[in-house]
Amino acid sequence: MIYVKNPHHHAPYIYLMNTLTESNLPELPPRPEEPLPGECCGRGCERCVYVYYEEALQRWEEKVALLKEKHAEG
Repeated sequence: MIYVKNPHHHAPYIYLMNTLTESNLPELPPRPEEPLPGECCGRGCERCVYVYYEEALQRWEEKVALLKEKHAEG
């Protein structure tokens, strides 16, 4: 198990679900920063800052999964 300090999210640590050790872990891109509560106007905008965040988070998760997969194949 590897727990890594996560400065960009409200959870203090993230758990990397793989068997890599910290020393051979590939460099991962930084996680997108969640918008602050005041950054959303609350008017239900079609392209709300939270929509952009969710899209960026999905792209980040896909990229991280791909990097881990490539690293595991070795």
